[in-house]
Amino acid sequence: MIIGDDDFDYSQHVPIELPVGPWDCIDRACEQYEAPDGSDLPDVTYCSHVTVLVLCSACCGASANHAIKNEIAWDDCEERRHHQTSA
Repeated sequence: MIIGDDDFDYSQHVPIELPVGPWDCIDRACEQYEAPDGSDLPDVTYCSHVTVLVLCSACCGASANHAIKNEIAWDDCEERRHHQTSA
């Protein structure tokens, strides 16, 4: 799930991807998204200038308007850890 997707319930504890980097790179304007002939490389999700954080949607307070209150990594989600230890 990428943050800002429509019709997503941000109150659920699920992983969401937050790309962090220069806007040109997130917007696919970087040269690393292009083949030598100038065509788009659809298999390249993000260029090397972008880091993708995987956050817990509920713990980080994410919302449809792209707001994030805290950068709580998916691995640090208390609800996720609770379900893993009780299963």
